[in-house]
Amino acid sequence: MKGTISWSFIQDGTRQPKFFGSLLVATASGSADFLADYSPGTTVPADFITNMMTGASSLDFLSGTTNSATATISSGQVMPDVVAVAVPAPIHEPATILLIGIAVIGLAVGFTCQSAAELSSVNRTIREEGWEE
Repeated sequence: MKGTISWSFIQDGTRQPKFFGSLLVATASGSADFLADYSPGTTVPADFITNMMTGASSLDFLSGTTNSATATISSGQVMPDVVAVAVPAPIHEPATILLIGIAVIGLAVGFTCQSAAELSSVNRTIREEGWEE
C-alpha cells in the first residue's frame, strides 16, 4: 500500500512525539477484505509514536533551530474507519411493566391509607377537645 499522509495533530513535548493524521491510499494490493478497507482513493486514520529521539529534547525545541534529530518508529497503525452500529432501544418485558404497575398502585394505596388515618386522628382530636360546632 502506498499513499500520502496528512498530519492533523502532533502531540509533542517529549522525546517520543506522537503523530496523528489520515492516509490517502494511492495504490494497494492484497486480499479482497484488505482492498475493501484500503482501496485506492480511500482515506483512513493513521498514527504512530517514535522511539526516543537523538539530537533534540522535543520537536518544539527543533522548530526554533536549524538542527535535526533522528528517531525510529516505535509503533503505529493505519485503521479503516469504524462504522457506527445502531443499537435498538430495549423492550421491557410484560412482567417488568406489571411489577412497576403494582408498585405504583401500592404506593398510591399507602398514601391514601396514611392520609385517611391522619384525617381520622384530626377528627378524633376535634371531637375530644370539643371544637366541633
